[in-house]
Amino acid sequence: MAGARCPFPLLVQGDWGGAGLPRSLRNKLLCYFQSQKRSGGGECEIQERPAQVLVCFAREEVRQRVLNKEAHELDWAEKGKLKLVVLQPETTGATEEDVSREVPVTKEEVKTPSKPQEPASSGNLGEEMTSAEEYTVVIATASGEEIDDELVEMYFENKMRSGGGPIKSCVRENQQIIMTFEKAEDAQEVLQRKNHSVKKIALHVKPGQMENVEEPPQMASSLIVLENVQETTKLCVLIMLIENIGGLSEDDNDFSVEMIPEINTAVVTLVIDTDIGEFIEKFNKNHRVKQQNIKARRLEVTKSIKAENVPPNISNDYLTVYFESKKNGGAQVSDVQLLPEENSAIITFHCHEDVNTVLGKQHSLNKVPISVYPYYSSLSTALYGKDRPQIKMPEPVTIPLDPYIWFFLQSNNRLIQEMNHEMADCKCELMWPQPKCANPEITLCPSNALSKQRSMIRLIKTWNEDVSKKFSCSMSKYKAVKCEISSEVWEATRNSLVKDGVLVIPDIPKKMVVLVGDAEIMEGAEQELKEIIENARKKIEREKQSIEQTVSVDPGRYTILHSTGLERNVYKEYPSLKMSYDASSKSINLCGVAAEVFKVKSEILEKVHSMAQKSVNIHPYIFLFLQHIDNETLSQNLFMSKQINAFYELGTENIILIAASPGVLLEAEEKMKKDLTYKCIDVEDKSVLGKREWKELTSHLYKAHNCSEEIIIEELENQIVVAGYFRAVAEACRQLSDFVDRHTQVEKVVMAKSVAVVRFVEKEKSSIWLEFKKKDVKIVFGTQTRRKCISVSGPRVEVLQGATKIEQILSLLHSKNVVIDKPGAKVFFKEQEHLYVSGVKQQFNCLIRLQEEGEEHGDDVEVNNMYKKGQPYYKTVLQGGVTVAVYKDDLCSHPVDVVVNASNEDLKHIGGLAEALSKAAGPELQTECDRIVRKRGPLEPGGAVITDAGNLRCKQVIHAVGPRWRDDEAEKCVRLLKRAVKKSLHLAETYNHHSIAIPAISSGIFGFPLKLCADSIAMSIKETLEDSAEDSCLKEIHLVDSAEKTVQALSDTLKDVFRYKSLQANSLSKSEADLESREGRNAQSRKGLQMVTTDEGLSIILEKGGLEDATTDVIVNSVAQDLQLDKGPLSKALLSKAGSMLQEQLSAEGLGKVANEGSVFKTEGCNLGCRFVLHAIVPGWNKGQESGQKLLSAIITECLQTTEKLSLKSITFPAIGTGNLGFPKPVVAKLMFDQVFKFSSKKTMKSLQEVHFLLHPNDTVNIQAFSDELQNRTSGNITDVKMWDTLPESAQQSPAIFGPISTPAQGVHEMQIGSITLQIAIGDITAESTDVIVNISNQMFDLKTGVSKAILEGAGQQVEAECAQLASQPHDNFITTQAGNLMCKKIIHLVAQNDTKSLVSKVLQECELRQYTSVAFPAIGTGQAGRDPAEVANSMLDAVVDFESGKSVQSVKNIKIIIFQSQLLSVFHASMQKREATANVPDPPASESIFSRFMSFLSFGKRTPEKKPPVVLQKKIKPTVFQICGESQKNVEDAESWIRHLISKEQHENTISDEWISSFDRRDYKELEDLQKKLDITIQLESQGVAPVIRVSGVTKDVLKACLEIQGMIKRIRKVEEEQSKAELLSNLVEWQYLEKDQYVPFDRLTNLHLEDAAAANQKEIDIVMVNKKYKVNLVAKTATDCKGKKTRIVRVSKDEGKLSAAVPAEWCDMKQEHVKVVLLNPEMKEYQEVEKKFEQTCAQFKIEKIERIQNPFFWQAYQIKKQEMDSKNHNTNNEKLLFHGTTSGSLTIINTNGFNRSYAGMNAACYGNGTYFAVHANYSANDAYSKPDVNGKKYMYLARVLVGEYCVGKKGIITPPSKSSTDPTDLFDSVTDNVKNPSMFVTFNDIQAYPEYLITFTI
Repeated sequence: MAGARCPFPLLVQGDWGGAGLPRSLRNKLLCYFQSQKRSGGGECEIQERPAQVLVCFAREEVRQRVLNKEAHELDWAEKGKLKLVVLQPETTGATEEDVSREVPVTKEEVKTPSKPQEPASSGNLGEEMTSAEEYTVVIATASGEEIDDELVEMYFENKMRSGGGPIKSCVRENQQIIMTFEKAEDAQEVLQRKNHSVKKIALHVKPGQMENVEEPPQMASSLIVLENVQETTKLCVLIMLIENIGGLSEDDNDFSVEMIPEINTAVVTLVIDTDIGEFIEKFNKNHRVKQQNIKARRLEVTKSIKAENVPPNISNDYLTVYFESKKNGGAQVSDVQLLPEENSAIITFHCHEDVNTVLGKQHSLNKVPISVYPYYSSLSTALYGKDRPQIKMPEPVTIPLDPYIWFFLQSNNRLIQEMNHEMADCKCELMWPQPKCANPEITLCPSNALSKQRSMIRLIKTWNEDVSKKFSCSMSKYKAVKCEISSEVWEATRNSLVKDGVLVIPDIPKKMVVLVGDAEIMEGAEQELKEIIENARKKIEREKQSIEQTVSVDPGRYTILHSTGLERNVYKEYPSLKMSYDASSKSINLCGVAAEVFKVKSEILEKVHSMAQKSVNIHPYIFLFLQHIDNETLSQNLFMSKQINAFYELGTENIILIAASPGVLLEAEEKMKKDLTYKCIDVEDKSVLGKREWKELTSHLYKAHNCSEEIIIEELENQIVVAGYFRAVAEACRQLSDFVDRHTQVEKVVMAKSVAVVRFVEKEKSSIWLEFKKKDVKIVFGTQTRRKCISVSGPRVEVLQGATKIEQILSLLHSKNVVIDKPGAKVFFKEQEHLYVSGVKQQFNCLIRLQEEGEEHGDDVEVNNMYKKGQPYYKTVLQGGVTVAVYKDDLCSHPVDVVVNASNEDLKHIGGLAEALSKAAGPELQTECDRIVRKRGPLEPGGAVITDAGNLRCKQVIHAVGPRWRDDEAEKCVRLLKRAVKKSLHLAETYNHHSIAIPAISSGIFGFPLKLCADSIAMSIKETLEDSAEDSCLKEIHLVDSAEKTVQALSDTLKDVFRYKSLQANSLSKSEADLESREGRNAQSRKGLQMVTTDEGLSIILEKGGLEDATTDVIVNSVAQDLQLDKGPLSKALLSKAGSMLQEQLSAEGLGKVANEGSVFKTEGCNLGCRFVLHAIVPGWNKGQESGQKLLSAIITECLQTTEKLSLKSITFPAIGTGNLGFPKPVVAKLMFDQVFKFSSKKTMKSLQEVHFLLHPNDTVNIQAFSDELQNRTSGNITDVKMWDTLPESAQQSPAIFGPISTPAQGVHEMQIGSITLQIAIGDITAESTDVIVNISNQMFDLKTGVSKAILEGAGQQVEAECAQLASQPHDNFITTQAGNLMCKKIIHLVAQNDTKSLVSKVLQECELRQYTSVAFPAIGTGQAGRDPAEVANSMLDAVVDFESGKSVQSVKNIKIIIFQSQLLSVFHASMQKREATANVPDPPASESIFSRFMSFLSFGKRTPEKKPPVVLQKKIKPTVFQICGESQKNVEDAESWIRHLISKEQHENTISDEWISSFDRRDYKELEDLQKKLDITIQLESQGVAPVIRVSGVTKDVLKACLEIQGMIKRIRKVEEEQSKAELLSNLVEWQYLEKDQYVPFDRLTNLHLEDAAAANQKEIDIVMVNKKYKVNLVAKTATDCKGKKTRIVRVSKDEGKLSAAVPAEWCDMKQEHVKVVLLNPEMKEYQEVEKKFEQTCAQFKIEKIERIQNPFFWQAYQIKKQEMDSKNHNTNNEKLLFHGTTSGSLTIINTNGFNRSYAGMNAACYGNGTYFAVHANYSANDAYSKPDVNGKKYMYLARVLVGEYCVGKKGIITPPSKSSTDPTDLFDSVTDNVKNPSMFVTFNDIQAYPEYLITFTI
């Protein structure tokens, strides 16, 4: 029937032994599986099968819970912890219910099958039950009371206590326990007993499932049970209490009380008839009863008796028969329970009446009297009446103790307490001996608890035996082991014998040691002790024979050995061997028997040697982390704990990995790279890092991650670096990033269009800013450096919102910059600025202000870093043409041939710049680097390799490994960095690269200090260039970085390092760079040269380099008519690089075509960097024939058109025609620019974007010519190309300043030419100590004649060998060698050629390039070559003048010409004298602007020698800019109109016309410029035909003031000029002289004039200045006296003494004290008619208005003296001619006063020399080019007397007439002409060689 209630079985398995389930275990299992808390179970029952135990549950979910529980364990006293296995039973097809029903049955059940029976009637519980309810009772506790189910179960199993018996199942349901007994009578007896309790907790029992069944009526009992009577309650008190409550009297025998102390109960027997129920009720309600918690209840009527003193061997049957005997009572016995331990039995009868019957009789068994008493099962005792018998307690037991065990127990008081507790369970108390007792004994005494036991009698009977046995069992847990031992062995083993839970007691005097402890621990202790002692003894013996050895092993390798079990294996094989590791000495110490020691040592060395090792490069930040932690700890955590037998050690810049094998090494490397990482956090606001909260956060992170054992946090300049373990880094970065984001203060700058907009917003929108201030946002309206900015700073979110708001406001405003180019506008406005600003605000609601200087682009510089991409921050051009520049740019896209990558040793591009380059280049770059490392191994710091560039813009990449910075090795780091840079430069040169870009190597994550890094890189470049070959291909070195700070540091360093080395330094200011970006035609730097852009957007770019390296789409090449590319330097260079295919294509292209000059042929680029090559047949110069220029122009145009037709973007032209074809370089430069601009202006371009003019780096003349022309284009100064046909060569040069010739020694002449000292000397060139001497040689540089022979022999064999070596290599007809035995530093050898000037120029350029300061030349070609000495002298000096006139002379300071033939000294001296004569007549420079030349023309009348060419006034008006801002576009425009009108109405202009304006010199122009600046006006100089005009513009009051000052200047100049002219003429007639050093020296001209005027006026004295001292001259005594009284003699010398009188012509009119007089001739006068006749011979078409005679006595006399000298020299008087000279009205007064001035020759014509031109016929001079009409249409021409003397044909550029003979260079012709036989013009070179006799005024 149980299976029906519990149909869900589980199979339970466990180690309980035997075939069946022990009864005690069965109950425990049942309780365990009924407990949901312990097993997850519930209502269940236990069923046993053969070899199986089933637990059947009532519900499926309960069974499932039990199955789901992971482990089941039960406490079982016999075996301790019992592990249970719970399984689903295998039913083999049967249902679970079937399985649960397979319950074992008893024998009775087998014999009598179970039948269904009628339920028992409610009135008869004694009937036999047949249902499950007959076996079941329900037990309940009061609400709130809890009790252990197991205790309840044990209670009801106790027949005596509860009446129960064996339990079949026990199930708890809430507060009820349903208990099923195996026997129905047990359940019945439990139910019969009304009072049940366990641990004083009352249990209420009722029948199972029979709640409605009434109990059968019981017979009333006169016994009352008092429960819970305390021990302290005395019997007398209890009697009195009963008496008081019941009104009874114990003395009257109304009742009696029997105390049962063992169960705290008393039984009251009521003798008299009393209402027991009422008594019980009154008793329980009594307050004293309640205080003592006593409960009263009726004692049931018993059916049992207890028979005591029952003899042994009496059976149940005997007792049954005995008591059923009528003799003994005749009662029917229902049960007999023998209690042999008490010699008693409990007999239960069917009827309670039988009890009294039996009690009334005397009984004996086997003649042994027995006593019978009524027995009550609810009390579990019999009642004896008032005199209850006392039981005698057992006697104490004394047991001896082992003294060693007693000593052990004393050492651990807990053990004693445990034993006390154990014995207390046996109702025993222990009396322990004294601690130091020699023979300890323990006494076992019965405890008071023994008397409280219901089974006391039984317990007392066996108590002595039980406690002795229990005590012996407890003592058996401990054991003492004794062993013999010597003192020596004891000392060796005393520490070895220490063991947890074991006490070691030595007794050395007895040579014994005792070990005491737990018996389990001590199992085998004796043997172990003996082994230890024996081993120790042997060890002592061995130690006496042992040796010591050390093996050097570093800590890392030892760690690996240790982790692989070195000690374990050694000790296993050699237990006696001692091994230890000493970290300080890094060695393993071995001690033991020699054979074992040496064998182990060998094994250790072998293992160490077999270990794998590798140097691993890691990121510097991870390296920094590793420096902060212990490598042993990290190796343990990173490797060892993961079973990776590896260790690492720190190197200088990397780590060394060590592992047991290569495989483990790779595993360790991967593990380190995987688990260690770093992250960077950008920090915008550095103040965040100073916050207290930041420090607290970092401190917290350090603590959270084991005090920096997992991470480090480094604060860099703009970053936070976190490095360490991957997870820790991620978590720390998350927290740090959150903090930075929350606390970062940012600034955002909003740019406005102008400062006016900023001011307007600040004043008119002030209410808006208050809102932002409340949010801690700070708004700044402009600063000193960023005036057009509005700065918003504060918390990031608020700043972004504020900036957006500002941008919205700005978008609604209208502003305009009004540019007014009126002079004085700014000053005028500023005078009343406040008034005007207020007016504009009131009238137009606008803000107006003046824009300050530099403001228009200053803010753009600050905010936008204003350096355009491609613009260098700093640039310098060094000697040799090498450009070093600094760029702020992305290195990945920087336009160079090769870039340098800052790499690590393994070439792993894992971060920073290297990673960026790798990504841009593609995977090929890393693949190639890996291949290099595999082949060559890791690179050392300072090394570099070169690879392909992948997808990068450059051609190749150089990977340079810089050093990691270490403070203690700073010098080494600098050396390695310089080595890396130098290696990079050498690689670039080796691979023929033209340009290289270098970053700031090592300055990033390698930690190299930035300033020191920049210094090291700059010095490396400098040293490399100084040591490099002269013809190095590397011409551009760019230092590139994207960080402003780094770029600035590099720029500053370059300025310092190359301060004295650069030819051209270009540090672009920010304002200049910004201004250039907005120019229409913008000359800007591009790869070291310049660029200009046409209006149509075509870029013209100047570049230096070889044509073969050009990378544009098209290259233009010049070729000969035979189309052979092996001729000419350009064609050869192209052919060499392009290959033979280029020649084949060109030859094929020329087939069937006529190759004439001007033809262009197209080929492909082949191996060149271009797509096509255009080969042009260029004509020669041919003396400037126009056809040559036209053809060259056509070639350029055709090349441009071809490029456009091919839809290409770029083309490169060399300076075609300027080489062997002879085109002048300035002519080609201008022509090429003209044609490109002309082509661009047609606006037909669709594809062409860039035109490159490529110039050879060594061709400095071409570079200068093209640069000058580009400058002209950018300044708007464009001249006509035809002017180069007629201008003399010297007019194309910048002026050189010639000093006087001196003679410092005999045979030496010296002259200063600008900054160069030129010396002509007789001597031996081989003795010169200049930096360079020059040798003119042959093609093989081995000429052994003349000067060349002397130089080579003097230099020695070494120089000859060097010449031979260099001659075999390519050279440009010159080489440079060492000086050998000579005193100079270098020798420059040149191949002789006819162009002497070219040779000298080439040498001087080379010297400047190499920074030589001095050079010595021979008189080139005057020896065996037989060249004309005068021509050589002129050519060599022309070359020097040209060189000095250039713009790049910095180094060369001294030039010597050494003359071996002394007779040639006078020839070179004469050439120097020619330069000296023209020292004060400088030619206008070719690069001057049109306005400059015009001013030169205006001032042609100056006579004062010391005056310099005029300075050009700046005509450009600096515009005034007004900024206007308002909220309405109309208001802004109205305000603009108002300010323009205001300024315009205050403007005024005035003009001053005077011919003396042309006499202004440099000082006068400077005065005008100062006046212009002071008054803020403009002064323009113009020519209006009659006279020069000064036009003054500006504010009225300033213009009037300026005009007054200019008039005063003119008056002053007129006076000075007249005095100068008079002085000059007088000097030709009279000369005053003073005595100095025994000879008379002439006074200067002005002093000479003053003395003569004083003498003519009969003055006696005059004050003068002589030799910078003041003198008083006595004209009578002819003495000059200084301030000290010293006198000097003076004399007057008349120059015309002894000569013919130069009387004025008789027809002259009286001068009347006038210096110059102009006399109008009457047409009837003879001289009028003669002049008229001569004029009309060729000019009959013109009408003469008037003819005037010019009377200038001083000039006439000077002219006559010159005529007399010429007549005498030429031995004839036919030296004078009447010739014509046309001029303008503005020159008349000057010519009348001073004559004709040759210094302005060439302004109208200069084909035959730089002199004054006169025409034979009037019609030539009547040309408008020479006699320009004035505003009235009048023209002017002089008929002059001209001393032509002996003449020859002139030539362009000469400044004096040629020599008549080469033998006498001082004998010159008097003038030159265009044709000796039939001259049409003459040119004179002396101002007094012509006299302007008549002035003809005529009209058309």
